[in-house]
Amino acid sequence: MKRYEVGKVIAYKDDQVLNDKLDLMEEELDIVIEQVYEEGGYIFAEGYEDKVIEPITYQSGFFRPSEPKSGPLNQRFTDVEPEVWQAEIKEVWKHLLFKGEDDPSNQSFIDSIWNASKNILGGLEISVIIDRDGKLFMNSGSPGYVEYGGVNVAGMKIPLRCWIHTHPFGQAFWSGTDTNTLRNWRPILEQAIVIGNQEYLQWDKLEKKEVMTKVVWKDQFKL
Repeated sequence: MKRYEVGKVIAYKDDQVLNDKLDLMEEELDIVIEQVYEEGGYIFAEGYEDKVIEPITYQSGFFRPSEPKSGPLNQRFTDVEPEVWQAEIKEVWKHLLFKGEDDPSNQSFIDSIWNASKNILGGLEISVIIDRDGKLFMNSGSPGYVEYGGVNVAGMKIPLRCWIHTHPFGQAFWSGTDTNTLRNWRPILEQAIVIGNQEYLQWDKLEKKEVMTKVVWKDQFKL
């Protein structure tokens, strides 16, 4: 991936201004931005040329052909067994189901996914799909990418309630790959969430409209 300078941090304190700038860069430079980070008072983006994108399919979604292929990402980037990093996520979801509070945006559920991504796996992306019946399908990937190679998705029922994934580098935004996934999955997907550091971005498909919500939490905001 190539690195691109976005601008000074002070100029992009407003999330919408930053998102608009990233969208403009993707359009003008014909790139797909995968990561955004701060360094030395500036914001940088890393991405690749848009021509490498292929259509995303139902079972092999989140697929980027430029990713080296020598086995599933979930085996190449970590030795942590799935049952280890998935344990807390499953337990929290089971508890929410039992209480009848199975909202994918529940804070404890979001926290469990972020903890697995950032702490247990040491900064690897995680994807969690919740199908029509509330069943979880999960996988881990690299620090900036996740697919479903090597994961059994048999029995996944549509429409999908929610697709959640993490950006362990911290920024919650829809990358080019994410946007392609949303476009392709829109007919069968009801909700999508991307989690960053103490923030998440949520897309909801309602009966006659779509809603995008940004949630940020801090000990105290400067008012």
